Amino acid sequence: PEIIAEVAPEAKLLTIVREPVERYRSGLKQWQEQTRRRSLKRSEQAGKREALMRGYYGRQVKRLIDALGRDKLLVLQYERCVSEPAEQFERTLEFLGASPYLPDERLLRMRYNATVGRKDSLSARDEATLVADYEPEVALLKELVPDIDLSLWPRFRHLERA
Repeated sequence: PEIIAEVAPEAKLLTIVREPVERYRSGLKQWQEQTRRRSLKRSEQAGKREALMRGYYGRQVKRLIDALGRDKLLVLQYERCVSEPAEQFERTLEFLGASPYLPDERLLRMRYNATVGRKDSLSARDEATLVADYEPEVALLKELVPDIDLSLWPRFRHLERA
């Protein structure tokens, strides 16, 4: 972020956040598929660690805001993009200062980079551990980006009232 601020001080950044436990499951499945397709010999533990770290949104968003300023960052919520694609697309264009444009509805509803195959389920213990790991991050994200709707993340809904 510091380099972006230095070389492109007027740049605006977009980020999309997804319910962290679901993001973990999806990220781990993608990591496993990449490893299998490329016949790589990689530690499953490394894949789990990478998937876990990518869901630490609070610290990532804070670092971007600290370097660039809050007005240079649009944080979109994946679940809203899925349920309200036209509204979130319009919001993105407005943030970027681009002219209004509404593409064909089919393009707005199309899925990109969808996970292929079934994601592994989590044991109740593993899910509880992930929720506990992610709670401080989700709380910080909510503080930094108050319009994040935690009702769309049932595992973290309780933080909405905190």
